[in-house]
Amino acid sequence: MTSVHLLTVRTAAAIGRLSALQKRAERLTGPGGPVIKPALKELSDSLEELQVANEQLQQQVDLLAEARTTVDSVHNRFVEFIDAVPVACLWTDTEGQIVQANGAAASLLNVSSQHLNGRPLMFFIVERDKFRDAQAALNGQLTSVVELALSMRPRERRARQVRLTGRRLQHDDRRCWFIQQVETESADTVQAERYT
Repeated sequence: MTSVHLLTVRTAAAIGRLSALQKRAERLTGPGGPVIKPALKELSDSLEELQVANEQLQQQVDLLAEARTTVDSVHNRFVEFIDAVPVACLWTDTEGQIVQANGAAASLLNVSSQHLNGRPLMFFIVERDKFRDAQAALNGQLTSVVELALSMRPRERRARQVRLTGRRLQHDDRRCWFIQQVETESADTVQAERYT
């Protein structure tokens, strides 16, 4: 039972006890009668106000519960959508620590999404100076979007050329990073195409 429900039950019980007291006071016809009846009336009015306030509070709690359900539903849809996106996406804090990653990013970096959380993105980047400069530009609010061509080294795999696009999010202090692999052709293929 929630606190609001408990308060409602106790208020109803107090109103019942007050009603019994009022009936007893009506039977008494002594010198205290003129004082007791107005006091009981004032108490009755206060309890009715408390009951109305409880009902309004319960309505607000119910609305909040509905809003919470809606928010949870939207959040779950967002997480499911992000995980279904075929583009590798990571979210970091301002220090570059990974706070969330989708399945494509986990696959690209060869680490599960859960194990990516809390790791520095810098750990996977070969040209760290480029990344530091881009991160400083986003943190210093010099720009809201950065794009870099650099090498990333997934866990237990060879380095890959990628295009890393970073965005400063407006609603919080996180950064969103999109990683696209750049297909590199061998030098022989490029030479063959030049001469055909």
